[in-house]
This record gives sequence, C-alpha cells and structure tokens, in this order.
Amino acid sequence: MGDRYCLLILIEKRMIKRKIFLVSGLPGSGKGTQAIKIAEALSLNHISSGQLIRNAINSGLKDDFHLEVKKRYDKGIIQPDSVANRLVDKKLEELNNSPGVVFDSYPLNLGQAMFLKELIKKYNFDKPIFIFIKVDKNQIISRLSKRKVCSNCGAPVISKKDENKCKKCGGNLITRSDDQPMVVKTRIENYLPNLERLIEFFTKNGQIINIDGNKTIEEVSKELFQKLAIKND
Repeated sequence: MGDRYCLLILIEKRMIKRKIFLVSGLPGSGKGTQAIKIAEALSLNHISSGQLIRNAINSGLKDDFHLEVKKRYDKGIIQPDSVANRLVDKKLEELNNSPGVVFDSYPLNLGQAMFLKELIKKYNFDKPIFIFIKVDKNQIISRLSKRKVCSNCGAPVISKKDENKCKKCGGNLITRSDDQPMVVKTRIENYLPNLERLIEFFTKNGQIINIDGNKTIEEVSKELFQKLAIKND
C-alpha cells in the first residue's frame, strides 16, 4: 500500500506541469520590474541571471569555477553561456518543489534557450511563456541615463539626483558604466539579433506575449496582467 501510494503521488506530480515565464527585452525595457511583479502576483520564484552571477561571486567559494566567474566579472568580461546555464540548473534544482519560476534576462541567446529546453523537461515545467517587452530605442537611452542599480541586491531604480540608498535592502545606489548613451547604443545593437532569434525559437517552442513597454510601469503591468489573465487586486 505504501509503495503504491508513493507511486501515485509521483505520477500526480509528473502530470502537474509547473509554470515558467521568461521576461525579455532590451536593456532598460523594465523586464526586471515586471518579472518581479509577475512572481509576486502568482507566488512564483523570481530568478535573475545577473543576480545568480553576483551571488556566486559573493558566495565566498574559492573553487576554480567561482574564481573564474569573479575574475571575468571584475574585468567586465561577459560570462560564457556555460556559467549562466550551470547557475540556472543549480537554482532550479534547489527550487524543484516550487510551483514555478519567472526568469529575468534568461535565456539571452539561442544557445541558452536550447539548454533551457532540456531543463524544462528535466524539472517538469509546462511550455514556457516568453514575454517580450518592446520599447523604442530612444526611450531606452533616456531611461538608462537616469537609472541606478543597487550594488547589493541589483535592483534597478530610476532615481532622483539626491537618492543614493536602495529602498529594498539599504544598499548603495550606483550608476553602471554600461548605462552611458554610446555604450547603450552598442548594447542594443548586440541584443537585437539575439532577441529576434529567441522570439522565433519560442514561437515554435512555447508561447509569445508582446507587451508595449513605452508606457508607464503601471500601464505596462496592467496590459501584462490582462494578457496573462492575472487578477490585479
């Protein structure tokens, strides 16, 4: 009876697919903010690939993997896909009993998307919902010129001139070097081809939801929640 009961529970778990949302867009599109809102509304786990890397750096671990991640980070070198993929796999393993996740800035390219496709099978997720927040290039440049991020938790803030502390955790607010206008233009040029490939990939391997990100945060959230059929109390 005990073995049969455990088997039935296992079958039931496999039949219940877990939710997975992938929030994507150009730098400064507000994807991080909206990913957090979705996670909170649906009681899901929010996963930022950038925060996973910062957590690895601040973990205190001194093995070759963590030392190489820190070395690249300190030099401003983009981490290879293998790093993001490994950290995501580890995080999903930790959250294997959760009802689902909301990714912010992952996957960033087709290689990561292919890896995530295997993780979706491995961890029993439903077909992913890929949310593309589209914002005009000029507005992105304007937004990022005013943006600061928390040096501790990584939360983005459109700050006032005299604001220097994160309201979320109390960490210091800093201006990222890659938020300078000319650097932003280069980042946009590098992001666009990958975004186009991701949209094509998830059109075939999931569901695509397009959101107008040129509006206010509240208006973007309203459109997003309506398309996802999330009650916004």
